[in-house]
Amino acid sequence: MPSKSVAKRSQAAVAGVGQLDLDDLKNEDEQQLHARGVAYAQEYVRARDVAATMVKNLAVVVYSVRLYRGDPRGEGWDTKQAVKAIYDSANLDDETRERLSNAVRYHVGNLQRAHLSPRELKRLGLKEASPLERMKASRAANQTLLNGARVSSQAAKAKSSKTSTGADEGALPETTDVRIVANQMKLADAALAIVRRLDADVLVSEAVTDGQRNRVDEDLAAMQEEIARLRRKIRRRPKAKG
Repeated sequence: MPSKSVAKRSQAAVAGVGQLDLDDLKNEDEQQLHARGVAYAQEYVRARDVAATMVKNLAVVVYSVRLYRGDPRGEGWDTKQAVKAIYDSANLDDETRERLSNAVRYHVGNLQRAHLSPRELKRLGLKEASPLERMKASRAANQTLLNGARVSSQAAKAKSSKTSTGADEGALPETTDVRIVANQMKLADAALAIVRRLDADVLVSEAVTDGQRNRVDEDLAAMQEEIARLRRKIRRRPKAKG
């Protein structure tokens, strides 16, 4: 463990140096290298947190510019020029500017949902769900699909291994493997979770084309038929043997 004086010197060095080269450290002992490494790791976290705060602060500034001009959506030419002037004066390269402006728009969207009522959002033609909420919903939907795909794969493998032992495919085994039963239960749960992720409000919105709506409707109709077939079959008690 390096001494406090060594740690302080390393922190000062980290704050005052750019990209290191091996020659920069050739005179440092292991204790100094350790302290320097700790200082760089801590500085990385600090810089990351500062960057995140700066993006959020810039979003507050941009949204304040919109409000000052009575243009909360930021669609007016004068408003766009005022925001553009901020980025122009910052002398950012094109890649940084695009990445930063995209992050700012994301946080502005969250600010709007935090400070505008549902009625105001509707009047402005904005969705009630914030970008953060939509991102969480998207991640949850993707996770649901991944879970469904994983369970489906597990069920297929279990069934394949069971039929490969010699039983006729589709025939009910003498003793159904507990894993097969468990996988079928998981499949049913996963299927329900996926269907519940479908949002009727999204499907009837203007963003969805008639062709897309018709395709979803056909898929739902096919699901209904398959579900009805499964329900008819599982309601029948299996015939007793002997």
